[in-house]
Amino acid sequence: MPSFKQITLRLDDMKDRLYDIVESMRPILIDLETLCTDQREAYENMPESLQTSERGEISAQRADELDELADWLREMIEALDEVEMTVE
Repeated sequence: MPSFKQITLRLDDMKDRLYDIVESMRPILIDLETLCTDQREAYENMPESLQTSERGEISAQRADELDELADWLREMIEALDEVEMTVE
């Protein structure tokens, strides 16, 4: 049976690993949000005739998909932050 010290070291290691994972995800989220903003602006700057074309619809759909991915990643980071806080 592991000692209290061994268990504590394992928990500390797990907390450190969770922290590293979350910190590696944050720049990805920033990049994804920037890409999403760029895609949204590109769509909004299209002439209306292009916005209503197939190309415009695809551009709008990509922006929506990027929004969904950013939301998902944001939720994942928040969930991992919560888990990290409970590992003490």
